[in-house]
Amino acid sequence: MLVYHDRSYKDISGDPLKDPNRRTRVQKIYWKADGTPDFGIPVADGLTPIRLSSYNFPDRFIRHWDYRAKIEPNVSPLADSQFRVVTGLTGTGTVSLESANFPGYFLRHKNNEVWVEKNDGTAQFASDASFTARAGLADSAGVSYESFTLPGRCIRHYNYLLYVQALSTATDRADATYYTQ
Repeated sequence: MLVYHDRSYKDISGDPLKDPNRRTRVQKIYWKADGTPDFGIPVADGLTPIRLSSYNFPDRFIRHWDYRAKIEPNVSPLADSQFRVVTGLTGTGTVSLESANFPGYFLRHKNNEVWVEKNDGTAQFASDASFTARAGLADSAGVSYESFTLPGRCIRHYNYLLYVQALSTATDRADATYYTQ
């Protein structure tokens, strides 16, 4: 854990170390494959971002690359694998996963593929970017995300890309289970 202090604005007058508006912040430090620290981006005000590791590929995390959602190890930049779990865009009872480094962009499905896209304010986007968080389908200590628009279909990885699909096998359920970090 990294403990530091900051302020929520850039311009101050006088001595910055005597600014009475400084506040204490805490942020998780991650580690790169070479053993060096990866600080990611400074945590913004609001909910602390999480990372989601795959149940059956524990070294791989959900991330976005060219706006396509996938699982991958050694994510760089780290912030591409950080999301805020917010109240679903459809409202209470659902959640949406907002990109930490692209505020206003959410995981959403279209044509059964999962992408990170900017909220366009439409009801269709809100529906496609809202999920019901369930106990992990392969391990109840994890989490699975069921589509609001397509009940019975969950976010799962297949060939390391994310899709919203119906699940019928133990492998499907494992592919749809993630651990929050």
